[in-house]
Amino acid sequence: MIISKSISISKKYITRSANISLGYQEVPNSGCLSELSVNSITKIINDLNQVITQSNRVITWGVDRCMVDSDHEGSLFTNINGIETADIATNVIRDLLIEIKNFKLQYEDVDNLKNIIGQAFSAIKLNPNNHKISSNSIYHYTITINNINIILVLEVNDFTLSSNEYVNQLNTNF
Repeated sequence: MIISKSISISKKYITRSANISLGYQEVPNSGCLSELSVNSITKIINDLNQVITQSNRVITWGVDRCMVDSDHEGSLFTNINGIETADIATNVIRDLLIEIKNFKLQYEDVDNLKNIIGQAFSAIKLNPNNHKISSNSIYHYTITINNINIILVLEVNDFTLSSNEYVNQLNTNF
């Protein structure tokens, strides 16, 4: 399975919030599992380890946009509309959660987050037209750094900020 990593920064009023996401490209909505807290992910990983070893155990877990029913063989994904979107081996989903947990731990670290977002902002600021998501996009810019797709929502006046000023506006309360 191919892992897709992203960090998106959006602005609401004065502060900017980060959305840290990781998922399998082949599994629709698997990135939604990144909405879980690290503590919740740890608990689910432990539960899935038990499910994998016990053939009679089933658990239901997930987030609003993506629910998962897991037994010892497989995990069935259902989207917000109740449509089944994927059926994957439970050990593969457990491994995905381990990847999500590690990614979140890495970029919920304020210094790591500010470093990569600062790099992205500086590169986009140098040549914004090369990083627009589409030619019609006024505010959305994207760049890939360390195999992570970084999306920044920037207004015209943001380009007057230094990299430090920009990253200091990040809300780092995860």
